[in-house]
Amino acid sequence: MGIKPSLAIIDGELKVVRKYRGSLPICVGKYITDLLDGRNDIDNSMVFISSCQPKPGCMEAIKAGLRKYGKFENIIETGIGTTIGGYSGPGTIGIVFAKKV
Repeated sequence: MGIKPSLAIIDGELKVVRKYRGSLPICVGKYITDLLDGRNDIDNSMVFISSCQPKPGCMEAIKAGLRKYGKFENIIETGIGTTIGGYSGPGTIGIVFAKKV
C-alpha cells in the first residue's frame, strides 16, 4: 500500500503521528514540508539524518528533499543508536533539526 509512518516520541513513548502514502520522494517531500510549515525557528545551516539499515535509495531521497524543501546548507549523516534502532527496527530514519539561538 506504500504507507510510511511518521513517528515521534511523545511523553516518553514512540507513537505514530501521521501516515504518508505514495512513493518515497513524495512522502519525504510531504513529511519535510509538514514539519517545517509555519516554523521560523529552524536553523537552516544544518540538519542531521540518522538511520538504521535504510532501504536502498532512501537516504538519497531524504537528502534531496531536505535540500529542495528545507533549503538546508549542511546535511550530516549519523547512525541511530541501539535503543532507537532496536525499538523501531531496520529501515528507521530520523531527521533532527536544530533550533535558531
